[in-house]
Amino acid sequence: MKGIKKSLILSGIAYVTVVIAVVIYMFSGNNAVEPTQISAILYGNTMDRWESLKQGIDQAALDDNAEINYVIMSTEHNAAEQLLLIQREIDNGADGILLTANDSNMNLKEIRMPSKTIPIVCVESGVNNEEYTLVSADNYTMGEKLAEAITEAELSNVKIAIIMDHQQRDSVKARYDGFYTKIRENYSDITSWEREAGENRAMIFVQRELTQEAVDIVVALDNSSLEAAIDASINLNKKVKIYGIANSDKAVYYLDNGKIKTLLYQDEFSIGYIGLKTLLGGKQYTQSEISDYIPYHVVENTTLYLPENQRVLFPFVK
Repeated sequence: MKGIKKSLILSGIAYVTVVIAVVIYMFSGNNAVEPTQISAILYGNTMDRWESLKQGIDQAALDDNAEINYVIMSTEHNAAEQLLLIQREIDNGADGILLTANDSNMNLKEIRMPSKTIPIVCVESGVNNEEYTLVSADNYTMGEKLAEAITEAELSNVKIAIIMDHQQRDSVKARYDGFYTKIRENYSDITSWEREAGENRAMIFVQRELTQEAVDIVVALDNSSLEAAIDASINLNKKVKIYGIANSDKAVYYLDNGKIKTLLYQDEFSIGYIGLKTLLGGKQYTQSEISDYIPYHVVENTTLYLPENQRVLFPFVK
């Protein structure tokens, strides 16, 4: 009898313990703070290009209990598609949008908001509306620094070609303005290659220009233009010097083997981190403060493996 009574007591204790555990679990689940749902809408059709930016966003999301849905486009430049993607993500319940604008002239006022306004913060490239914060390096100064790198390395009688592609993005336009203003101080033989809307893909365009015009230096101001310059010069076996602003793995590879003379890159990890912090209502920075917090670097193959360059240029290496 004592054994039966003891068993009943133990069973009762076990039952009560289970009930208490279930109640605690249920209440703790109800009180848990749901993560903020953020959609990061990026131009281009691959995530590889954005690895450093993604790591910065993911770190900020980990710090602030946010969940990121990454959305990439089917093309490099299609403002209508990007607007549709923004609308889709908002309709699907996104609490905020991080945007790399593929066309700075797009009108975000076309977006239909629900009962509350969904915040939008631009990273890397923005829109022509001061209402929307842009988190990016100082693109104008980056253009100036690229011109200074050429001035320090090259003779004054060289002919320079500037690839004027993706000028619809404010980041590229600012780089061009800074570069052109500065390079004119020391060089006069400068040509600009501008691809018409709807024209062949960038590599074929650059290849045609290299065939038609003899130049010593090709300057590219964004990832796809720089990669087009590399591919075109290799296909034609043209011995031109390439300078550019980019973050892609391909650019780093050809800097390492000497095909690119000088590369400028911005710290996209910091752009992603500060961009999400700003979107989530953290510290709000002025545009000049943002430029101060987002560093950029001038790198050659002799300085490629310095620790400060490796962290950003080799984001896959932990």
